[in-house]
Amino acid sequence: MTAILRSVLIALLLCAASYGAYAQIERQISFDEAGKIFVVSKSMNDEYKWFEPVETFLEARLFKMSDSAFVLEILRRADQGNERERRQLSMVEMAALRSRMQTAAAPSVDIGGLDQSGRSTLLWGSTLWSLFYYGTAVSIVFSSDGSVSSAPTYLIAGGLGYFVPALLTQNANVTAGAASLAVGGMFQGALHGWALGGLISGSNLSSRTGFALSILGGVSETVAGYVIGSNTGISEGAAGVINTTEFYGAAGGALAALTIMGNVTEGDAGIRVLSGLGLVGAAGGILLGNEIIKSQHITNSDATVYALTGALGLGLPYAVLSAVSTDNVSTRVITGIGLLGAAGGLYLGTRLIDGLDYREGDGSTFLLSTLAGGVIGVGIAQLVDSPRAIGPLVWASAAGGFLIGRALARPDAEGTSMGKLDVNFNPLGLVLGARSNVPMPIGSVTYRF
Repeated sequence: MTAILRSVLIALLLCAASYGAYAQIERQISFDEAGKIFVVSKSMNDEYKWFEPVETFLEARLFKMSDSAFVLEILRRADQGNERERRQLSMVEMAALRSRMQTAAAPSVDIGGLDQSGRSTLLWGSTLWSLFYYGTAVSIVFSSDGSVSSAPTYLIAGGLGYFVPALLTQNANVTAGAASLAVGGMFQGALHGWALGGLISGSNLSSRTGFALSILGGVSETVAGYVIGSNTGISEGAAGVINTTEFYGAAGGALAALTIMGNVTEGDAGIRVLSGLGLVGAAGGILLGNEIIKSQHITNSDATVYALTGALGLGLPYAVLSAVSTDNVSTRVITGIGLLGAAGGLYLGTRLIDGLDYREGDGSTFLLSTLAGGVIGVGIAQLVDSPRAIGPLVWASAAGGFLIGRALARPDAEGTSMGKLDVNFNPLGLVLGARSNVPMPIGSVTYRF
């Protein structure tokens, strides 16, 4: 009996030890002693070649298991999709890795310095949004009657829109991804503030309350975007996808409200439904955007392609409607097809970037080609001199410019399959099927996305 108890006790201890090892928490640490670089991006490795092979490298992170054990996690692209490589390092190996990275980067870069690659974007964004919107919003909130903008207050608020973030980020990391999320929060946070006011107050929402909530929403989402982007090490491209999906999610929620309620959107209930579904759509867009960036590697140009296809998808049904008489078309139909068009455009965008890493210049190529195509469409519409032809011609020319941009782009293969066509032929089905009452397949055609 003693031997049995001893065996049971040993088994329990082994199980507990195994569970403790399984449940061990790994804490992410920086690659440098100054605690500034938590993620080695593809662009950094392309320049300094810290990790080989450079061609398949996507990103790397470092985790601490204990005082003397570390884990190096490397994301690579492969034939069947992205692969994660995990290497356990000792204290000596981790120190050697840091020394090798420092040596490879010197003297052109200080690996212990601040990452302020997105600070310029953040300051430009905060300055422009303060001048174009937040300055006016602050002046109305603090005006005597809450309706008239005050020039001195506007100018002071506009100037502070630069100085406040400039001073706060003087000695702080401002990555490109964090800046993208923050600038997105400046714009969309203001819209969400107005939507929150509509949800709470309905038709009784005053301009002063609306502007105050928009300021609160914009500042809150700007700070949240910066903090989340800094803590997660999100790339600029991934942040762009989240911003785009969040925006279209809010627009989709508003279109869904108009589709449901038709023309009944001016009353108290209509404004509340419109605002509420807009906020729900924005939240859903954030969740969907996170799922998209988890499934593949996203570059900044990928995000541009994704945003352009969403705009083209949204514009297509309205371009078609502009060519026909809309007198007998209901509001529900107009908003419903807009919702479907935007969803279809975004889905197409995910397919176009799936398996590809568009290069840095490709985003500008897509954007300029699409804009140039649209401008040509306006010119052609002027020659045709038909009001109903303007919408279809401009959209078709913009879409044509987008396709030309795709032809000019030279993306790199990401490693995720762009789609595979499998054709299988079963000759036995011809023989056995002719002698059987049960249907026998003679072949199959399968396309895998």
